[in-house]
Amino acid sequence: MTETASVPPWQVRCAVVLLWSVVPIGLVVGVINVVAVAATDAALPYAPVVVNAEDVPEALRQFAGVALERAALIALGFAAAALLLGTLASLVRRGVRRRPAALPLLAGVIGTAYLLGLTVAYFGDPISSFERVQGADALLSEVPFDMDAATPPWFAPALAVTLTAAATAQITAMVLIAGRTTTIWVRRPTPEEGTSARAAVLAQLGPAFVAVYALVGYAAIWVAGDAAGGGWSVRMTAGSANTATTVFTTILGLLALLLTWCARRARRGTPAGAGSGALTSAGVLTALYLLALYAAWRFNAISPYVLSDDQSGFSEARPWWQPPALTLTLALAALAQVAGLAGLSGRPTPAASTGRRTGRLRS
Repeated sequence: MTETASVPPWQVRCAVVLLWSVVPIGLVVGVINVVAVAATDAALPYAPVVVNAEDVPEALRQFAGVALERAALIALGFAAAALLLGTLASLVRRGVRRRPAALPLLAGVIGTAYLLGLTVAYFGDPISSFERVQGADALLSEVPFDMDAATPPWFAPALAVTLTAAATAQITAMVLIAGRTTTIWVRRPTPEEGTSARAAVLAQLGPAFVAVYALVGYAAIWVAGDAAGGGWSVRMTAGSANTATTVFTTILGLLALLLTWCARRARRGTPAGAGSGALTSAGVLTALYLLALYAAWRFNAISPYVLSDDQSGFSEARPWWQPPALTLTLALAALAQVAGLAGLSGRPTPAASTGRRTGRLRS
């Protein structure tokens, strides 16, 4: 079966439809959340009270507002996803004249962010999140009801099935966009298009930044432990900080090595179609890498924020240079990766180097 150049092949049409599925899925999730919140609000007065009976009036007053606020945030997230995925679908359908390699990269980054958002929408649903925040405004020490008894039995399965369908649609779209047929369809490069090798090399500097992160972390732990006196409690706290630093180093190192491999494979672009798959993989891994960098900064292993129960004085003894050094290292790592991603997106797609696009495509 053949397609004319003005009619995209079925892989492209299918990818576009799957990307736009965020709109009906977002509407379905919104309806499920609102109906479940209304049903739970109606059932709460009759739900078993397990603790703090005096908090029942306050919990009844708070529930609907807090739960609907969370439902609105989830709906806003789907609206943002629809804007990004709709733009991506438009680019897939029309093709990209400049920087065609940016398309699989964008698909990887946006798709991964969307999948993470779907996970948050499931585990942070409006009903269970109310129970976890314990009343949201700290007027309640604990939610007094048995929330499981008040929650509609269909809510969790319906939400799980809908979000699983959304994830499946997005993963399928990403696979189709990375395929050779879509690559041939979207590319419009000229022979002189491309980027300097220097920009793409930035995407391969991740392991070096991870090594600096580990050096800063372990050195700061050693200095803090020595300054705090080295007692038993200090050694225990330092051991926990070492473990946290090792975990973050391992995660960041693995992602950085995978990104380096993707960058090298994408620049070679062989065999045919492999470069586009590597670009999509680079987009997915970049989203995860940036998230891991933020987590490593947010949960600084020897900060008082993380070691809030530290009674040994270890966290207070951390060297003054550790926070700015950590921030600078992780910020440079993120900037280098983003710049490297931009560099990769400027190179012609692998399919472009094999010849001009013909008037007919085989699907």
